[in-house]
Amino acid sequence: TERFLRFSRGIPPSIEPIDLRSVVEGVIALVVATAREAGVTVRLDVGDPVPAMTANTEVVQHVVLNVLINAIQSCEGRPGGQVVVTLHAQPDVRILIRDTGCGVPPEAREHLFEPFRSRKRHGTGLGLFLSRSFMHRFGGTVRLVETTVGAGSCFEIVFSGTGGQAS
Repeated sequence: TERFLRFSRGIPPSIEPIDLRSVVEGVIALVVATAREAGVTVRLDVGDPVPAMTANTEVVQHVVLNVLINAIQSCEGRPGGQVVVTLHAQPDVRILIRDTGCGVPPEAREHLFEPFRSRKRHGTGLGLFLSRSFMHRFGGTVRLVETTVGAGSCFEIVFSGTGGQAS
């Protein structure tokens, strides 16, 4: 919490070389039990070899964890729910998180990244807002790539314009 508060106040986090695949695998390992309880399977599909990059490990973990938990929650109560995480490196380093959940209704899409707006009963509306804000600091973003109500969504975490460097 202290690191995120410092980051949000403008005190730059430490930047270090990271193995993005290992970071993503670690986050997936954290959520597997939660996913299993919800009847959701989570798998990693490495689409491209990911180049070495620099970033803040905790920030990347936070962003991936938030989007992944959202995907799992959107699948709850849906038989055979699945979340697939894919790493791509062309043209930018990207993490795609695709789910077979409930999808995002059209009226919610324009407010998806606004603070304090949530469709979840106990949601704060800060997860996607903070995740996008953190990624903007790295020159990247978090965005909704596609969604179909009743069939699922795909979110993308992008480290853009960095040639594999998130700095």
